[in-house]
Amino acid sequence: MGAGRDLVHRLKFGGMKRLGLAMGRAMGRCLAVPQGSTVIVPIPLHVRSERGYNQSALLARGLAREWGLEMRDWLRWAERRGEQVGKSRSERAALPSGSMAFCGPVGIGEGMRAVVVDDVLTTGSTMLEACRALRGAGVEIERAIVWARA
Repeated sequence: MGAGRDLVHRLKFGGMKRLGLAMGRAMGRCLAVPQGSTVIVPIPLHVRSERGYNQSALLARGLAREWGLEMRDWLRWAERRGEQVGKSRSERAALPSGSMAFCGPVGIGEGMRAVVVDDVLTTGSTMLEACRALRGAGVEIERAIVWARA
């Protein structure tokens, strides 16, 4: 098991929430700080998750602190779906279009730029849905950042 994977597992399944902030700050030190009206937007945790905390939000919070930017919880799951953990690649890739929605105040996203943050990218379908939802609200995607790629 690689060090990156080990850290994600400790964060997601070991309850090591403080690790998420440190990992987010480390990501921020490795990447150029965005310019302009940019906010950090984490991928939301599914409502049926039993974890009790959103690991992507912890990464995003650490990244936001490192860069001195605001974090916004502008996304929610628009339809009920189960956790992605344990699903095959094809099951993960079958995420229907429109399964994520923008949940910020009307018009707040217009002219804003966002860095979208998730912990792991497997097929890219979750990130794609997040970006679609943000674009639909007038938000320009600055970039998408993940800690690890499966």
